[in-house]
Amino acid sequence: MVPGDLNRYTLTGCLPQRSEPLPLAFAIQDGASYAGVILKSELTQAGITYSGTLLRQTLANDPGTVLASTQSAPLHDLLRIMLKKSDNMIADTVFRTIGHARLGVPGTWRAGSDAVRQILRQQAGVDLGNTIIADGSGLSRHNLIAPATMMQVLQYIAQHDNELNFISMLPLAGHDGSLQYRAGLHQAGVDGKVSAKTGSLQGVYNLAGFITGASGQKIAFVQYLSGYAVPPADQRNRRIPLVRFESRLYKDLYQNN
Repeated sequence: MVPGDLNRYTLTGCLPQRSEPLPLAFAIQDGASYAGVILKSELTQAGITYSGTLLRQTLANDPGTVLASTQSAPLHDLLRIMLKKSDNMIADTVFRTIGHARLGVPGTWRAGSDAVRQILRQQAGVDLGNTIIADGSGLSRHNLIAPATMMQVLQYIAQHDNELNFISMLPLAGHDGSLQYRAGLHQAGVDGKVSAKTGSLQGVYNLAGFITGASGQKIAFVQYLSGYAVPPADQRNRRIPLVRFESRLYKDLYQNN
């Protein structure tokens, strides 16, 4: 799959013959272009005509008349959806909005990255150092953060969760979100005991969050697994070793804590 212009993707490969359409969902790459297409469509349906060229600009003209407005759901609700469902659009939008709100500049990727660094350093005492934050969703392969640094972030969350109310928004193994059907956790017998965020790309299977051990103690963990590949003949069963690995890992974490 290769992303192209105008939020279009090129898919290559082979599929078996199907009687039903293949359900696919993709993240929007260019939010401005997407919004522009929707606006043009709505204007047409409303019978509103226009001439000239629609331009995108960062500086507003003199105040005009508001024709319509909408209010998003509260931030807490958006974050819950983002974390439970791994909603990349919300993640990227919040990331850039943080940059705008914190630094008073246009909400760019760079602004979001700088703002997150500043917030973690000043409020959490976490220095990201040579960490690379390319986006908010984690879809970019340029993102780089050491496990030890991620652990510092998790420890801050655990120590301040009474005010952050963050852990309850994470997917809960065997119950909801992206961990509802995580086979390795189910086989480990830790359904309802792991709250964590997934991070998956081709060959990458990451998981970071918290597990409640057999003693009742909640501990933080960071799982980074990258560069995972299998021969073409084994593609059908490629997840079996991953499930076995996670089952043993989290069963051990649970029983020994």
